[in-house]
Amino acid sequence: MDKDLFGKKGKDHRKSKSGAKVNKKKKKNQEQQAAADKNAKHNPKAFGVAKIGRAKRTIQRNLDKAHQKEYVPNVNRVEDTPPPTCVVVMGPPGSGKSTLIRSLVKRYTRHNIGDIKGPITVIAGKDKRITFFECPNDLNAMVDLAKIADLVLLMVDASFGFEMETFEFLNILQVAGFPKVMGILTNLDKFKNNKSLRTTKKRLKSRFWTEIYQGAKLFYFSGIVSNKYPKGEINNMVLYISRMKYRPLTWRNSHPYLLVDRFEDVTHPDVIQQNAVADRKITLYGYLRGTHLKPGMKIHVAGAGDFFMASVTSLPDPCPLPSKVNEVTKKHLSDKDIMLYAPMSEYVVVLVLIVRVEVPNWRLCSSVGNITFDKDAVYINLGHINHSKRETLDADEDNTDDEKNKNGYTRGKGGEGTDMVQHLQAIESGLDINLMELVYGNPGKLHVADASKGQRGHDSDDDDDFFTLKSSKKGNANNGLAAQDDENALDCSKFRPARTDMKAWDMPDLLESLRNKFVTGNWEKKREGDEEEDGSDGSDVDGSFEDLETGTVHVGKADEESPEAMRKRLGDEKAKQRATLDDLDDDKNDDDDIDDEMTEIMVEAKRLQETQALRNAEEFGNEGENTRLQLEGFRNGLYVRIELHGVPAEFVTGALPTLPILVGGLLPHEHALGLMRLRIKKHRWHRKILKTNDPLVFSIGWRRFQSLPLFSIEDTNDRHRFLKYTPEHMHCGATIYAPICPPNTGVLAFQNMSNSVDGFRVSATGVVLELDHTFHVMKKLKLIGHPTKIHKNTAFVRGMFNSELEVAKFEGASLRTVSGIRGQVKKAQRGDKGDFRATFEDKILKSDIIFCRTWVPVEPKLLYNPVTSLLQSNWRAMRTMRELRAANKLAIPVNPDSVYKQVNTLRRDKQTIRQAKNQARTDASNKRKAQEDKQFEAVHRAEKKAKYRAAGKDAKYKASKHA
Repeated sequence: MDKDLFGKKGKDHRKSKSGAKVNKKKKKNQEQQAAADKNAKHNPKAFGVAKIGRAKRTIQRNLDKAHQKEYVPNVNRVEDTPPPTCVVVMGPPGSGKSTLIRSLVKRYTRHNIGDIKGPITVIAGKDKRITFFECPNDLNAMVDLAKIADLVLLMVDASFGFEMETFEFLNILQVAGFPKVMGILTNLDKFKNNKSLRTTKKRLKSRFWTEIYQGAKLFYFSGIVSNKYPKGEINNMVLYISRMKYRPLTWRNSHPYLLVDRFEDVTHPDVIQQNAVADRKITLYGYLRGTHLKPGMKIHVAGAGDFFMASVTSLPDPCPLPSKVNEVTKKHLSDKDIMLYAPMSEYVVVLVLIVRVEVPNWRLCSSVGNITFDKDAVYINLGHINHSKRETLDADEDNTDDEKNKNGYTRGKGGEGTDMVQHLQAIESGLDINLMELVYGNPGKLHVADASKGQRGHDSDDDDDFFTLKSSKKGNANNGLAAQDDENALDCSKFRPARTDMKAWDMPDLLESLRNKFVTGNWEKKREGDEEEDGSDGSDVDGSFEDLETGTVHVGKADEESPEAMRKRLGDEKAKQRATLDDLDDDKNDDDDIDDEMTEIMVEAKRLQETQALRNAEEFGNEGENTRLQLEGFRNGLYVRIELHGVPAEFVTGALPTLPILVGGLLPHEHALGLMRLRIKKHRWHRKILKTNDPLVFSIGWRRFQSLPLFSIEDTNDRHRFLKYTPEHMHCGATIYAPICPPNTGVLAFQNMSNSVDGFRVSATGVVLELDHTFHVMKKLKLIGHPTKIHKNTAFVRGMFNSELEVAKFEGASLRTVSGIRGQVKKAQRGDKGDFRATFEDKILKSDIIFCRTWVPVEPKLLYNPVTSLLQSNWRAMRTMRELRAANKLAIPVNPDSVYKQVNTLRRDKQTIRQAKNQARTDASNKRKAQEDKQFEAVHRAEKKAKYRAAGKDAKYKASKHA
């Protein structure tokens, strides 16, 4: 830094940051750095491996760990709006299942529910819903719920310990794929001693970890406060449930299914009146899960049978996500967003066009605190406990005429549905009870807005009323309505049309325009049309005009954007920016975890899948939603309505709301019946071994049925040998006749499904191995014969065969005597039928027994008896032979050939050895010496022969060598 003559500071030198000189220096530095790096890389001492063996082991270990992390990714079936998570609360009677569901529902929705019946769907977050289902103490219900449960809350009474139902359900879960399980210990307040409480907790926790896995989550509920569990313990459980991640199971990820929320009998009343047990037409409602459900697909209703769908349609979500109601992303829930959908847990009043019917709402469409309109438009269900808050619409001077209906009322939150109820009441005037007061409350509470005060756009402060009525400045004489005072304001819904106006009802255009007046119409289009009409002549305002010569319409641009349009545009731009930032964050996280989770191939496959999903959405769009549903089927997460024909009447008359109704889709190859080979093992806790051809109830896939198993075991030569009983502590094969299921499908077997049976009811578990039209199971058979004549090594055998044809078929078969002498069948003998000639490797005795080992096929018995537990409350399976003998007091049949008899062998008298007299006089020493001399001579003779033989070979070799 230089200073001038006056001592002032001069200007600093600024290095040039651009230009040819700077670029030249930068290039030179880069070349120098590259040369240095090149020299460094070629230095073998600096970058060499100190220990080659250690480096090799490290590389191999890293490759092995990377290979272990590779897995086949499951197809992600979750759509933009996922279905509610299915949480099953299971436990023995008296363990606190209903109390837990009430506490959770109160925590999520601030609603109190009395009787727990059927599925209960609640909003658990802005993008999450949960469906709770209380598992009854019924084995059929336990099997069905284990197949669809995402999370199982296992209730255990700590004062009693684990019960048999708990262990049975855990074994059922293992076969179904073992979803997430969390345990809950209840009734801990019954322990008066802290030491015994700690000991019990430790013992039950150890047993719980043994059955599931080490570290399984276990909650401890101390007691009950106001018929509910403490809030702190419930909040802790809710926190764990919200953080739970679920992995899709194989069977659910390849089949569509739904848990029925409610069902309806839509059979014509005349059919039921003529024949009370006639087949019915029913509709099933529920959230679709799994894969796509295609129209015309065959389904299986667990406990009822197989059916073809008459029709399937998508309905509006009765419990929509708060973020999907207005397609606006929300950061938190408000009180207005909290919803509860429990169609089977309340009692409702149904308004019918002709008669009044009171039925439990688990057969009809309803919701806690909501109004639900059915598609058939013959009734409307209103919950009698909670009503919606009263609201009024903004009624400005410009749209007063547009918002009003023909009867002079302004649509509130009830809309046309409210007016429809009023007209229904006018039609049905002979009700025994005051339905108006029951549905809408006291008429005095309905406030009519005063037109003179000009408060149509003001919201009412009273939020307890169902809707608000508004008056009109014009008179209602022209509308055909009877003028009423405020006390009887609801009676003004009576409509008295003139006879001259009745001709208008024959016009198709008018009838089509009235379609949107009902709940099945398009209200959104109506509102949009009203908003467009408010602008009077919008084409003149924004500058649009039509060229009269060419007929082209030129659309102009509005001079000033409306506040609503501006707000919508800004919201869309903000949403796009947020989505872009989220994508960047996701890409960053994916790049960080790519080495740990998946390979490049998996990342590419995932990217292609997402790209294809976006392409499909753009191709179909909103207008082609129906076409898309018909082509690719109904996606999971949709609320669907399935109509079935030919359903037995017992399904409607004997259905219970506490039992689950599971509807599972069947793939094309799962319709036919055939033979399946299973690998099965008798459960170690089942008391008795299983017998072949004793009926067992199998649970495979969605179905539960009864069949006759044929047990076998595979030998080393790939022969499947018949077994009369299941072996102890080892697997065996089983061949059954049943609907075909793909291999690796879990198998459950029960001998008795009654709830009154003592002991462990799960008889066996296994898996499907293969499918075929026939299987060869062989059984050992020994054919026995006796020799009639013996000539050296030849013998004539009788009693083994019955004809010459059988002998000809077994020519060349191997024979064997009891003493172990082997032989062979030669040829049939003329004379007696079945006699044949056989040769043996030695002479046999006439007392020998000759047998022939053979293998004969055993054919499985073709029986398929589906379990119809939903049609018969006391359904009984086919009984075993032991149960039939015990019921009829019959003794066990005895086969005389199977009885062990005393073996009476014939005693033979030993024949005396004839001996020469001169030998008899000699003593034993002389005999021994003579025997030794014979042995010596024999040995000497053998050695001499060997010596001569060797000498001859040498001479022969020498002669050939000289030659």
